[in-house]
Amino acid sequence: MNFPKKIKRYCKKCKKHTEHTIKEYRGGKARALAIGTRRHERNTSGYGGKYKALAHKKKVNKKPTFTATCSICGTKHVFTIGKRMKRVQLV
Repeated sequence: MNFPKKIKRYCKKCKKHTEHTIKEYRGGKARALAIGTRRHERNTSGYGGKYKALAHKKKVNKKPTFTATCSICGTKHVFTIGKRMKRVQLV
């Protein structure tokens, strides 16, 4: 799906509709010392079978998430489109 690079959107900080630049949201790097990561390492270390069942089916497409940056104040808003898409292209 083609999506515009600039859209008019309501800014909560400016309290009016302003032009926002759109970028596709990228998740950060997973933390190595998070409690879930440590638990997973502890459970999978050493000898023994798998400790969690394998997922049987995976969703093919993702719901895209975007960050909109206000052109006036620079506030970032994270929003998503509620439909699954194979590819998103900013034009």
